[in-house]
Amino acid sequence: MSEELQANNDQLLANERALLESLERNTFLSDILDRSSQPFGVGYLDGRLGIVNHAFEELTGYTADELQKMDWTATLTPPEWLDVERKNLEELHRTGKPVRYEKEYIKKDGTRVAIELLVHLVTDKEGNPQYYYSFITDITEQKRNREILSLSNRVLHSAEEHHTLQPLLEEYIRTLQEYTGCDSIGVRILDEQGNIPYLAYAGFSRDFYEQENPLSVRTDHCICINVIEGTTDPSLPFYTAGGSFMINATTKFRATESDEEKEKTRNTCTMVGYESVALIPIRKGDQIMGLLHLADHQEGMISAEKVRVLEQVAYALGASIVRVQTEEALRKQEKTAQAILAAAKESIWLFGTDDTILMANPTALVRLGGKDTGEVIGHQYSEFMTSELAQARRARIEEVISSRRSVQFEDIRAGTIFIHTFCPVFDEAGAVSSIAAFSRDITGIRQADEELLKKNEGLHILNEELTATQEELRQSIDELTTMEHELRETGQYLENLIQYANAPIIVWDPAFRITRFNHAFELLIGRKAADVIGQPLELLFPKKFAEPVLEIIRKTTRGERMEVVEIPILHQNGEIRTVLWNSAAIFGSDGETVLSTIAQGQDITERKRTEEALHEAHLRLTHHIENSPLAVVEFDAQFRVTRWSDEAEKVFGWTMAEVMGRTIDEIPWVYEEDVDRVASISADMMNGKAPRNKHTNRNYRKDGAVITCEWYNSALRDETGELVSILSQVLDVTERDRAEADLLEKNQELSELNEELTATQEELRQSIDELTTMEHELRETGQYLENLIQYANAPIIVWDPAFRITRFNHAFELLIGRKAADVIGQPLELLFPKKFAEPVLEIIRKTNDGERMEVVEIPILHQNGEVRTVLWNSAAIFGADGETVQSTIAQGQDITKRKWAEEALRQSEEQYRMLFNTLTEGFCIIEMLFDADERPIDYRFLEINPAFERQTGLHEAQGRLMRDLAPNHEEHWFEIYGTIALTGEPVRFENEAKALNRWYEVSAYRVGGPESRRVAILFNDITERKQAEEVLKTIADNLKASNQELEQFAYIASHDLKEPLRMVTCFSQILERQYKGQLDADADEFIGYIVDGALRMEALINDLLLYSRINQGMRPVERVDMKHAIEEAISNLIIPIRERNARITRGAMPSIQGDLSQMVQLFQNLIGNAMKYCPEEREPEIWINAERTGKGWTFSVKDNGLGIDPAYHEQIFMIFRRLHTKAEYPGTGIGLAVVKRIVERHGGRIWVESEEGSGSTFLFTIPEKPL
Repeated sequence: MSEELQANNDQLLANERALLESLERNTFLSDILDRSSQPFGVGYLDGRLGIVNHAFEELTGYTADELQKMDWTATLTPPEWLDVERKNLEELHRTGKPVRYEKEYIKKDGTRVAIELLVHLVTDKEGNPQYYYSFITDITEQKRNREILSLSNRVLHSAEEHHTLQPLLEEYIRTLQEYTGCDSIGVRILDEQGNIPYLAYAGFSRDFYEQENPLSVRTDHCICINVIEGTTDPSLPFYTAGGSFMINATTKFRATESDEEKEKTRNTCTMVGYESVALIPIRKGDQIMGLLHLADHQEGMISAEKVRVLEQVAYALGASIVRVQTEEALRKQEKTAQAILAAAKESIWLFGTDDTILMANPTALVRLGGKDTGEVIGHQYSEFMTSELAQARRARIEEVISSRRSVQFEDIRAGTIFIHTFCPVFDEAGAVSSIAAFSRDITGIRQADEELLKKNEGLHILNEELTATQEELRQSIDELTTMEHELRETGQYLENLIQYANAPIIVWDPAFRITRFNHAFELLIGRKAADVIGQPLELLFPKKFAEPVLEIIRKTTRGERMEVVEIPILHQNGEIRTVLWNSAAIFGSDGETVLSTIAQGQDITERKRTEEALHEAHLRLTHHIENSPLAVVEFDAQFRVTRWSDEAEKVFGWTMAEVMGRTIDEIPWVYEEDVDRVASISADMMNGKAPRNKHTNRNYRKDGAVITCEWYNSALRDETGELVSILSQVLDVTERDRAEADLLEKNQELSELNEELTATQEELRQSIDELTTMEHELRETGQYLENLIQYANAPIIVWDPAFRITRFNHAFELLIGRKAADVIGQPLELLFPKKFAEPVLEIIRKTNDGERMEVVEIPILHQNGEVRTVLWNSAAIFGADGETVQSTIAQGQDITKRKWAEEALRQSEEQYRMLFNTLTEGFCIIEMLFDADERPIDYRFLEINPAFERQTGLHEAQGRLMRDLAPNHEEHWFEIYGTIALTGEPVRFENEAKALNRWYEVSAYRVGGPESRRVAILFNDITERKQAEEVLKTIADNLKASNQELEQFAYIASHDLKEPLRMVTCFSQILERQYKGQLDADADEFIGYIVDGALRMEALINDLLLYSRINQGMRPVERVDMKHAIEEAISNLIIPIRERNARITRGAMPSIQGDLSQMVQLFQNLIGNAMKYCPEEREPEIWINAERTGKGWTFSVKDNGLGIDPAYHEQIFMIFRRLHTKAEYPGTGIGLAVVKRIVERHGGRIWVESEEGSGSTFLFTIPEKPL
């Protein structure tokens, strides 16, 4: 017998050692998991958490104890993610394969963290689910970067597609509604007046828009202004470090504010019920240009994470807005330039440096024979002219390129004389990139000059007639001067007429009755409107013209327009006025019926009279000039010959081709002794001392002969006093002087005649001066060019050698925000920011030496303090000596917006590149290669990030083919990427690259359209994770096998021990019955110990068998009536219930899915414990209830017993753990462990609520769905 006991004892010791070894293995595995940097957790089917490692605690902010007491489905998982989680867990249960999915956790501090879970399901031998274990990766930063990159790319791509701002912003708002879920989003941009209007919005009501849209930084105070001005305080909870404002419960927040604080803001969003609001600055570089307004009536719609993403995306939006605005401004300038070109009466061309035609205006095309644009653009201009002209033209182009200055010259084509001006156009590097050419037909002017010179031969014969005619001419000129003055007044009048709508305007109905006309029309006809309204139109016209005029007017009832129609109008005093009319029909709502006609007129009566007078005076003047016998020579401001008459060729012997463009110094025609006197006379003419003069000097003819000439010179200057040209009429008096020398003493009469001739010549000079003035009037094109400068879109400025501003145009006024009258005479310094003034002036001072500024970038200070960046070119204006700089003119191009756009794009690119370079994941863009059947055969790496090489082990991959880098790369990679390139469907997957000996997690999507064949790939080397998963799976499998072996061992050991234990119990009881009292007292005591120990051992083995059978012996799930289970448990305990007079109260019980026998055991153990641990002097009272909670039921068993110290609430559910001795309360310490295992076996959890001395309440949950 002792040998058997010894054997049993040895077996028990061996079993204990096996249990300790298993515990050590489990402790080792648990330590590995706890030390892992990757969060790991075990979750039960009822929502409770089991084991979690330290990394999991850091991820969530909760301690392990806090986590194990909570329902993770209700506490950690946001409501919107529950459906995603449910679907993935259903797939896990259905397939048994691990699932990987993304979701969010709500951390203890209320913030959210984006995670990726890899979830495994653990089952028992019968395949019944036991619990989950998960590996978790924090992907918050990765997800944010992906979102920033994706949204920024969408914005920048939209800017490439949309060339106007409105469609860009509307698409951006749709993108943000999709991303944020907010129902109201708007984009507000700060304008130059300080207003912040909505350029685009969606979701806001019309009332809200009208109330909020007029917001101004100059007059209003609110949070929007703080964000725009960058005055947010990040220490306050509703402002972010990026300068944004966000709040998710405005009503609650406003309730905490004082009345004083509430007065500081307009509070429009709160008034219309927006609970979630965010204001995010839109930036262009360091400047805030606007804000993004998000709002929703629901609380909690705008997370801090999304605001951080949108703060970065707002940089891309700012860059896109600046880019589109810049493009719009450029298109507007281009249209303006095209309109100017179309209206110009000169031929205007743009040529390449190789003479290729790049642009031609309509006038140029007409003069080229009416060709279409397509027939000339891209062709060389020399194709349309003779080789001789082409060669000369080429020389002029080379001169422009080499001198970098404008060149003017003439040529003749098919009898037509053209004067051409070639101007260099510089690129950003300052090189001549093309040539702008302006051409004017001057044939008529030259013919008039030639005819004038031919007819001057008879001028002496007509001296007397000329004297009389001169008086008439003076009177005509006086009249012309008066008319010119009147025309200027008329110009001012017309300006006021346009400004104040004073043009004669009339309206009539389809019956041709006058319905309305303005004050100007009253003045036109000398009648008041009240006297004429309702009268027929006939009363406005002279009778002899009435019917033809009405015939024209009747057409207007059919919708036809009068366009520049000349109609006589009858004044009340009988005077007939000539008026130019334009009309337009006013249609009814059907767009066809003419309701009335409106006409606007221009009284040209005086102009008609002036034109007639000018025409008559011009005919008289032309007649006299054409009969002049004098040689005519004209010089420009540099004394280069610009006109050479036939008579001049006869007098001097040189042809026009030999002298044109040459200076008087280059033509050897002044007699040496007269050179100084001629130079002095020329200088006086140039500096304005002698606007006209007459002198006689000796000249050389081409053949070397010396002749004496009388020169009649007249200087022509523009309105600014600058010399334009000098007109000289030359009379060869050689023969006359000789005759005078011979006859001086003999013929006094001839002397008197000479004096008379001299007087006549003076009159002739005056006539020529007046002729020059008339010619100046004919050059109104110069005034046109002046107006073109004044109203050009480019800013133009002029300063003197003392660097005082002498002039600038309207565009410059807009550039600096000041009127010309306020700045003229001021020093240049006021135009520049102080810190840039000295370096800029250092550049400008060089212009006094004649140097040019060519594409120089200079900052300009606007009156409002804004600094504009302008690209400048300048040219010196020289004095008569050709060396002294009298002033400098500069033309600029405002490139501020372009610089903003460049800076915004640079910053956006830097941010993109920073994200690109700092991504820990590998990233690349590949170009797919296909065969003729569209099957993918290879791909080329176009772009890779720094992490690429680390993630793949491939070196110098950019620009190379994958098959060259890894010839054995699996085909499925090419097929996946090929499908993405063709279909555009993004894919996310995990796959093994055996050729690289790595596992990858991959997100891939197409870049551009199908034709691009490009795919962007974001990937992460998960080889270590895969290996870790494999290790952990092995650990979990080993743990599962160990637990199963342990349970099997406990079952077998308990079962096998029962037989020898029965023998021990049986024989010890026989010894007790037969030999009690027959042996000594010690023997009786020893026998009692044996019997008691054997009985306790039997109870322990029975409990162990019960504990081990819970997982092994669960029956198929069935519907269990919990009321029936409680009644059966009470029936099993009826004897102790009666012995203790226990009272059991139960509420309504549900039916659940489970195992009836185990439910009976559960309640039997809890009711039994309630009675056992109730003091003897107290009658036990037990209350059993059930309550519906979430997706299942919560049951409670409450008693009036001893109660349990909270320090032991966890320990009591551990096997063999007891709080009392066996002498106080008998038992094995397995009862509550059995209860816990039954509850967990059904997917629930159990806990106790108790204080020592106050009774206990045991609560457990059972889920509604069967497991």
